[in-house]
Parts: sequence; C-alpha cells; structure tokens
Amino acid sequence: MEYIYKIEKNYRHLKTAAFIFFFAYSILFVLLGRVLFGVDETIAILILTVALLPFILMLNEMKGRNINIIALIIPGVIMILGKIMYAIILDPLATLDATRYYVQVAQYQHNFDQFLDFFWASFTTDYLMMSSYPSFGIVYLPMYILFNTDSPLLIVLFNSTNLILISYFSYLITKRHFWQEVNNTLFSRLIIAGLLISPTLMYWSSTFSKDIFSVLLAIISLYFLLDKRYILFFLFLVYSTMLRPYSIVIIAIYYVFYRGSKKLMWMGVLGSTAVVAYYVGVKGVVNIFNTLAYLIASPNPFSLVNWDRFFLLEVEILILLGGLALSFYVFINDKQSRKFYLLALGGLYIYSCVMTLLGFGVIDGREQSYSLGSVGDDMSRKKLPIIVLYYTVISYTIVRLSKKYHW
Repeated sequence: MEYIYKIEKNYRHLKTAAFIFFFAYSILFVLLGRVLFGVDETIAILILTVALLPFILMLNEMKGRNINIIALIIPGVIMILGKIMYAIILDPLATLDATRYYVQVAQYQHNFDQFLDFFWASFTTDYLMMSSYPSFGIVYLPMYILFNTDSPLLIVLFNSTNLILISYFSYLITKRHFWQEVNNTLFSRLIIAGLLISPTLMYWSSTFSKDIFSVLLAIISLYFLLDKRYILFFLFLVYSTMLRPYSIVIIAIYYVFYRGSKKLMWMGVLGSTAVVAYYVGVKGVVNIFNTLAYLIASPNPFSLVNWDRFFLLEVEILILLGGLALSFYVFINDKQSRKFYLLALGGLYIYSCVMTLLGFGVIDGREQSYSLGSVGDDMSRKKLPIIVLYYTVISYTIVRLSKKYHW
C-alpha cells in the first residue's frame, strides 16, 4: 500500500510539473510569436511550427507509459516537416471562404467590440444556424489580437494546434472507450501517428478555413459524450453546430461506432437512405455510392493534374486504398473482426448520405440540374470528418494482422 501511495504521489507531482511547464511554454510561445511576426512572417511561421513539437510530446498524458515518446517523436517530426513545406508552397487564402474569413481580421482586429456586436446580432437572429463567419471569427480573432499580427499565416499555427488535438482526443477515445478488447496500446498509438502524418489533415490545416477546427469540436464533443460529461458535451455540441449544422450526425456516427451497436448503426443506415430517397429521389440513392467513392478517393487520383497539385494527398489515397484492401482480407479471414468493419462501413455510408443531401442542396441552390454522378461540393475537404474513421480502420487492421502473424 505504501508503494502504491508513493507512485500516486509521484504521479500527482509529475502532472503538476507538466501543467506548469505547459503553461509557461505557452506564454513563451506567444511572446516569441509576437516578436517574430513583427520581424518577418515567413521566419515566424517556420520557427513557431518547429516550436510546436514540444506540444506534441506533451501529449504523453503525463504518465510516461501511455503514448510512447518515441512513437510521438517520429510522426511529430514528419508532421512538422509537412507543415513547413505547406507553409512555404501553399497560399492559405486560396479559396473564396478563406479570403472572407481573413477580411474579418482587417475589419475587426482593432475593433473587437464591433465584432462582438456583429456576433451577438447574428446569434440572436439565426441562433445555431448563424453564419460561420461570426461563429468561427469569435475563436481566431482573439488569437490575432494576442499575437499582434495580421499575417494570414497565423491561422496555420491555429489549425496545426487543432490537428494535434484531433490526434490526441482520438487517441484518448480509442484508449478508453473502444468496445472490443484488442491491443489497445498499439491500436491507439497507430491512430495518433496516422492522424499526425495525414497529408489531408496537414494540407487543410494549412489553409484559412474552419474545417479542421470543426472536426476538433466534433471529436471533443464525442469524447465528453462517451465520458458521460453531458454538460461539457452539450456546450461543445452547440458551438460545433454553429460551425457545421450537421455536426450532430458526425458525432452520432462515431458514438455508435465506438459503442459497438450494430442495431443503432443499421437503423441509421436505413433512416438516412429513406431521407435521401424522400428529398432527392432515386438519383440521390444511386449517388450515395458515387459520393462514398469520392469520400475515399478525392482528389481524383486518376487525374494527372491532381498529382501535380496534390501529390501527397494522392499518395495518401493509394495508402488508404491499400489499407482498405488489407481490411477486406482481414474481414474475410477473421470472424471476430467483422462487426468492427460493418460498423465502420455503416458509419461511412451514413456520412455519404449526408454529403449526398448537402450536394443536392448546393446544386439545387444554384438552380442547376441534378443528375446521376452529381456530387455538388469539394469532397477532398468534406471528407475531413471521416479521416479519423479511415485511420482507425487501418490501425485496427494492422493490430489484427500483427496478432495473427505475431509481429
């Protein structure tokens, strides 16, 4: 008993020391950023991106045994290098939405009171259906004020931090709440490593967009729901809905997936199919499968132009397709794994139904003709919420194969 008490006492001291270090390092990070952005934004983003590595290493949960430090260093360094590359070659304001988000920096950075009036007016008028411009701005504008810069590259740091947190909370959810007994240590480590080095997540976290942050909010909401911390779940769900109205569906898919309920998942499959059939018709039901394919293989790897523009994303698609092929092999040969894969497939199908409805709404809003093969939106961006599912499936496949072949 005395030995256990000493371990618990040392753990509390270690956790306190880690928190103090985290707090002190965060302050130094901001101060360094204020100085560097005042000198040169390119130098600032390069140095501060490298300075994110200690934050990644702090994900070790302060216990020293859950996420192996070495297992964090390698994917952490790869992520840092990828982020530096995209910071150099990618314009964070390449899309129309990105430009509109950035305009708010010039408008409200030195007039934040006016922005709060704008936010409150939007909220009291549209409630949860308010525009993403005020609902996203309420988060990133304080960061611009804190770092005292108007550089569009600052959003890269913000979204890179969100990427790190997505990886961490996905790790925690898998470690604590996965319904099946597998090698959870290896399983969760593979997930966090895969998400940190995902080219898709690295790419979109290098743009001035809400998408990475929206995924983080959904994952944190899921974490609190599975942990039965319902007040925090509700608060994050409300804010997540402001940014992405269908966030509740994403959370529900992952909740049923991690709880391992085939009954609820297949009810969702039938219900979502019925909704698509009612609102869109037979063409919509057929396009569910077309959309599903795009959710896996977008940007289109059969386009040579895409290989020039999105080389790493196309390589990731080939890796995902290879991983899914191995998953099918395991599904055929390992009966104990079949429930897992069917749950994952059901979740992907339901999300494809949501994207089909969304695509129909976009095309209908443009007063264009909806036909077989219509998608209506950029699936390489819309598939971000389901990337966690892909890496969970591939990680699970590796775990099952390692058990079979004694790796």
